[in-house]
Amino acid sequence: MQGEADAGALKIAQAYKENLKAFVKNIRKDLKAPNLPFIYGKIANNVDSSNHQPIWAFGSIVQKAQREAQSEIPNSVFVKKTALEAVWPGGLNELAHFNSQGILSVGRDFGEAWIAYDRARSRPFRDNQESDASDALIPPSQQAPRSLAMIAPQHPSLAIRWSTASGHTGTLAASEIVQRPAALRGQTVFLQARLPDGRLWQGTHVVP
Repeated sequence: MQGEADAGALKIAQAYKENLKAFVKNIRKDLKAPNLPFIYGKIANNVDSSNHQPIWAFGSIVQKAQREAQSEIPNSVFVKKTALEAVWPGGLNELAHFNSQGILSVGRDFGEAWIAYDRARSRPFRDNQESDASDALIPPSQQAPRSLAMIAPQHPSLAIRWSTASGHTGTLAASEIVQRPAALRGQTVFLQARLPDGRLWQGTHVVP
């Protein structure tokens, strides 16, 4: 969970995505682990109750950059769900931090995202085209759809393989997943699909 400090000034917020990509690249270089998974969470939409304004003036820019970065940072997972309701009530400073309930909630979401990702990584994507473990988690280019919300309207019948932290896997059409299937409700699922142009797409999706 990071990015709040970058959301306070326009120029810094606009540079956030490139800075994040450089940060991950440098960490992997320093650790000599070029494929080190990177899991990160969306900054919250907290509003200051005293003036009903977002506590981070340019938070929406940072959030957009966070969504887009998953498609540009290999082996990364973006956790979209944040514990909005589980923060300290009160003033500006308190709104920026989670209480005990919030920390547990965020920890659970990160854990579920990691387990789902790890299970998917250990089961290379297979379809009627040739693929192997080396290409199973290569994200698409910057121009490709970045989220299920973008894919479903364009390719409603696209077969998407899902995986949950509890070890359940299956395949559904993109349109079926956005319709909140009962078996997946309340879960963070890791998704993989082969796009019509042959590239493999990966992403996470929180089923409300």
